[in-house]
Amino acid sequence: MAITFSVATTSGTTSQTGLGGNGTLSTPMPAGWAAGDFALLVTYHAAGVAATPTNWTKVTGAPWGTATPKLYAFYTFTTAGTTDPVAVVVSAATTTNDTSVGGISCYRGVSTTTPIEIAGTAGVGTGTPMTAVSITTTMAGDWVLGLCGRGDNEVSGAQVLGATAANERFDAGTNTGSDAQVSLYDLAFAVAGASGLGSSDTSATDPYVSVLIALQAAAVSAKPQFLSHYRRRRL
Repeated sequence: MAITFSVATTSGTTSQTGLGGNGTLSTPMPAGWAAGDFALLVTYHAAGVAATPTNWTKVTGAPWGTATPKLYAFYTFTTAGTTDPVAVVVSAATTTNDTSVGGISCYRGVSTTTPIEIAGTAGVGTGTPMTAVSITTTMAGDWVLGLCGRGDNEVSGAQVLGATAANERFDAGTNTGSDAQVSLYDLAFAVAGASGLGSSDTSATDPYVSVLIALQAAAVSAKPQFLSHYRRRRL
């Protein structure tokens, strides 16, 4: 079964719900999500620790970032009872200027047994572009996602994976605290192999964290084999 995009946090949003300091970061589910969607929540924190929200799973490898700013990702397969907004409790922030912000992208056709095939090593730095280390997928039909967080509220520019333009799914920022923004872009890969570097342009000069992950497609069930009417009669 092929993966398809469903819905995401509105792209280009500069007034996303944010949090300054410790407390609960509440990220709304995107309009139009449906039960059964694979939902990926990406959060960026200037400082502090993010707790895994109830009924969600933290992506292996998170949080990413070698300094104080950290990038997290959590996923769930939604149900009719999925809580909206999604609550992430943040602790150990130092001041109310330590900003947290999140965004959500939803997909269909993702494997329910191994939804994340691989998560890469984070790229960190300042300025532009926000660069993520290449990953190598092993399954045909994977979708590679670029997750980014930065300490500024700036709309992203072009996103690419290797030399191919990617699809921006959300770019959501907040002016809460000292401001921050998260973004996500994706690209389908028909064959397994190296993704190439992930790159997202921005005019910001603040610190960023960026990482690539790959979603694995659900397996296609084999069609049952039926004996023909003629063969059944002979048996």
